[in-house]
Amino acid sequence: MEAGTAELREKAIQLKPNTPETYECRGVLFAKNRPESRRTKGLATLKKLNPKIAGELEQFLKTDKEVEEYGGTSPKRSS
Repeated sequence: MEAGTAELREKAIQLKPNTPETYECRGVLFAKNRPESRRTKGLATLKKLNPKIAGELEQFLKTDKEVEEYGGTSPKRSS
């Protein structure tokens, strides 16, 4: 993960803290390379904002899938 990507996600959350998709994207980015405590906190916020998206992300986090395989709210999902 590029440092710039992480910084942009954090800035997006600061600007629009009630946008569930931003937390979802950050969760996917953090999925394989961030401490469990950091993922859990973001997931808790996402559950408050959008339980459906949170459930999808939570299922993904329980798998061994790569980040590229996550469907979530990405355009790939609807194809």
